[in-house]
Amino acid sequence: MAERLRFSKMHGAGNDFVVIDLRDGTDAPDAALAARLTDRHRGVGCDQILTIEPPRSAGAVAAYGIWNSDGSPAGQCGNGARCVAAWLVRDGAATGTRFVVDSPAGTHGVENLGDGRFAIAMGVPRFAPADVPLAGFAAAQDEYALIPAATASRSARCRWAIRMR
Repeated sequence: MAERLRFSKMHGAGNDFVVIDLRDGTDAPDAALAARLTDRHRGVGCDQILTIEPPRSAGAVAAYGIWNSDGSPAGQCGNGARCVAAWLVRDGAATGTRFVVDSPAGTHGVENLGDGRFAIAMGVPRFAPADVPLAGFAAAQDEYALIPAATASRSARCRWAIRMR
C-alpha cells in the first residue's frame, strides 16, 4: 500500500504550491517525491513545494522551506511566503495582525491585511554577483549583462539570458 501524505494545495498571484507540514518530524521531500508531486499530468501539480517547519529564530511562529520540482531547495518566493502566512493563520499557529516567519533567506515580518491578503517584509534585494547564484559560472564575476529573454511560462517570473562582460 502506498504511503499517505497529508498536504494542502494553494495558489498566490499565479503560482501554485503544495504545502506540507513537517513540524511533526516528517522528512523534507526528496527529489523523487518532489518530481511526483509537481508533475501536472501524473501528480498533484504545482510550481513549488512549501514545507512548514519548526521556527528557527526567537519570536517566529514557524519556518518554511521552498523546494523545486527536482527536489533542490530554493531561496525565496514572495507568492509562496503569502501562502505560508495564510496557511499558518488557517492552522491557528499565527494569530493577530502581525507575526514573524523564518524563510530560507532569513526572518520576515508578516502583516495580515484581512480578506485573505498578506504583506511580507521581504527585505532589500541583493544584486552583488556573489549573492546571485548562477549555474555555469565557475566563480562570481564583477559584472554580468542581463538580457530579458522571452518565455512561455504561466508564472509571473522573467527568464534572463546572461552574458559575461
